[in-house]
Amino acid sequence: MIYSLQELSDIGNPRRNSLILSFYAFAISIVYSLFRGIGKTYSQDSLDYISSADNLLNGLSWIFSNPDSLAKPLGLPLLLAVLKIVFGSAYITCFKILMATFHGLTIFLACKIMQKLQIRSLIIIIVALLMASDPLILSSTTDVTTETIATLTITYWIYWSVLLFTRQKPSMIKELFFISISFICILTRPNYVFVFIGLLVGTKLILKTSRILTRPNTILIFSLAIYEIFVCFLYGGFLFLAPGSGLGIYFLCKSQLNPQSIGILSSSKNSELNSWVLDSLNAASSSFSSQKVSASFIEINQYLTKEGITYCLNNPAEGFITVLAKVYGTWRPYVSFGAYNYVTFTVSLVILSLITFCSVRFLISRKTSIEKFIGSIMIWTSLLFTLTIIVTPTQIRHRIAFAETMLWICTGVVINRWLAKRLGQTPKRL
Repeated sequence: MIYSLQELSDIGNPRRNSLILSFYAFAISIVYSLFRGIGKTYSQDSLDYISSADNLLNGLSWIFSNPDSLAKPLGLPLLLAVLKIVFGSAYITCFKILMATFHGLTIFLACKIMQKLQIRSLIIIIVALLMASDPLILSSTTDVTTETIATLTITYWIYWSVLLFTRQKPSMIKELFFISISFICILTRPNYVFVFIGLLVGTKLILKTSRILTRPNTILIFSLAIYEIFVCFLYGGFLFLAPGSGLGIYFLCKSQLNPQSIGILSSSKNSELNSWVLDSLNAASSSFSSQKVSASFIEINQYLTKEGITYCLNNPAEGFITVLAKVYGTWRPYVSFGAYNYVTFTVSLVILSLITFCSVRFLISRKTSIEKFIGSIMIWTSLLFTLTIIVTPTQIRHRIAFAETMLWICTGVVINRWLAKRLGQTPKRL
């Protein structure tokens, strides 16, 4: 049987399609994990998270006696510790199954958002399949990292905003999921608290609503406040959810790392710069420790922060150029050539260039009211994300986790417009 382009463009039941695509995303993540080794880890960050989880299992008295052993945000170690208590030695496998589930939920939500944008079913299926198979997203689901949690959370926040725009009242289940996934995400990536607050304010201003502290928002903010009190007591000072910020601020204005921000450098140069970072940190820490014996991790962190700010104030021109390079490094349409092989670099360039181009096309030619709303939310949250992430070492994986879903959705809108033009139709205005 031969179908016309019009018939194919609206094929299938939207909800059923979303569920099937969600299951596909889950399945491909599991298959990829099995291929790589579902019980293995692949990065130093993963080993650090696992070590912190083991430390948390030593008990509260040990934790408060050894806070310096917990240098990363506690969210992911807490999740790993819970999984280890429940599932024992299989906890890493269970974590990857959970991340595969999160990947499936992300695709499901992306489909729902695209349906709200009146994108045809065929385009949604194609874009969702590509997004679910995107190696830049998929790779994070097969390691012990925070990226998949962040991707699901920001996608859910956009979906939540769309519900408010369309004046749909979220169900109790959706409210509970909003609270839980937001809490987990902010504990794993504390900078997302600024994105969350900004999203609340931005949605309020755009929708001109007087009510911003809804029940889920209030519960979440209260829970985060309780956690912040715990963190302050643990580390003996105000740290705003997590330690370790001094590392990024210390190097914030140092132009030596600009080649890594630009991302076009050799593997040897990349290794050289990584060694320079470690040597610089060891020298700075040793210098401070020689002045203050038995200095704690937090005291060293505060020293690095102060030194970083001083350097920026004393070198404003260098700092300005370096910050611009870091902004570019956050949003460049390719992974760092020196940190990955040629194939990975090429694949990233093809994928990111395509969806970045389509996203720019979407943002400069938004037609319907819901497109204008989502575009405004994207721009506002992306600005906040950029401001919070530039104080950390440049890693494009952070931006991939934050924005990849949104960029794919924009790509779906652009392709849908092209198809509508081919069919001689005008998209519905909402």
